[in-house]
Amino acid sequence: MPLTAKKLVTNEAMQPIAVQIDYADWLKIEALLEQYTQKPIESPHNTTVWQNQWCELAQKIDKAWKSDKSAVELLGEMRR
Repeated sequence: MPLTAKKLVTNEAMQPIAVQIDYADWLKIEALLEQYTQKPIESPHNTTVWQNQWCELAQKIDKAWKSDKSAVELLGEMRR
């Protein structure tokens, strides 16, 4: 979508508080928003499965960790 001409609305302190756009541009944006909201939302079950897989991986890494230093300490040394 090409950039839309806009006007910033500011308060007395010149801080942006709103944006004005042409009505035709708003109709295009509104149509896009409606398309986006009509897409099915990922079910919580899939998210839970994904989170469980990450937790299992973290536990495997924790059990196999052989260094006295934490991962954060090792990364800190690598950045030097």
